[in-house]
Amino acid sequence: VLCLAFAPDGSQLASGGADTLVVLWDVVAEAGVCKLRGHRGPVTGVAMIASLGALASVSKDGTLRLWDLHTQHCVQTCASPAGELWSVDMDESA
Repeated sequence: VLCLAFAPDGSQLASGGADTLVVLWDVVAEAGVCKLRGHRGPVTGVAMIASLGALASVSKDGTLRLWDLHTQHCVQTCASPAGELWSVDMDESA
């Protein structure tokens, strides 16, 4: 595991790892909810976006992916011209 992010209410946890997967966990049940596949390199950052029911992830493959947690599919991919991405964060206060 290379990165972690809790949902604001603490009920879910997202993890990213060297295996290229983003895993969503149910904290109370202590069980995996789903595995999000799409990155081609280690996942180095994750951020929950509660207001959208979404999650953002970045990877050493140079992509930022936006995942719809209801459908468990990637809905947007952005590539970095500079290569590897190492972190992502979300401020929903604005």
